Amino acid sequence: MNLIAPLMVALLATSFVRAEVVASCGASSGYGYYVDNGVIPSEKTGFSEDTIRNGVIQLVVSANKDLDIVHIDATGTKLSIAEDGAQLVPLFNGSNIHIIAVYPSGIVESWQGPSFLDSYQLF
Repeated sequence: MNLIAPLMVALLATSFVRAEVVASCGASSGYGYYVDNGVIPSEKTGFSEDTIRNGVIQLVVSANKDLDIVHIDATGTKLSIAEDGAQLVPLFNGSNIHIIAVYPSGIVESWQGPSFLDSYQLF
C-alpha cells in the first residue's frame, strides 16, 4: 500500500511525448562519400552509388520539436539516427530546410527538405 501513492504521483507526472511523421519517401538513390580513414578498405573509399529500393526514410518531429530521421529497411526494421546518438541541427535558408546530423563518432550527414517544415517553428 505504501508504494501506491508514489507510483500514482510518478504516473501523473509523466508526460507522453507524441511524434509526427512530417515527411516520408520510399525508394531512393544517390551517392555517399566514404573517407579513407582506415575503417573501410581503401578500394571502397570515395564516392559510390547508394540505393534503397524497398525502404522508407521518414522525418519525425516530436511534440517538444526534437527531430529524428528514421530509416525503415527492406525487412521492416526501423533505425532511428537519434537513437544511434546523432544530434540533429535544423538550418533554414528561406526556401529549404537543411538538417545536419552529427554522430558521436564524428560522422556528419546532411539532409535537405522543402520549406513546409518551417511551419513547425523549429527555429
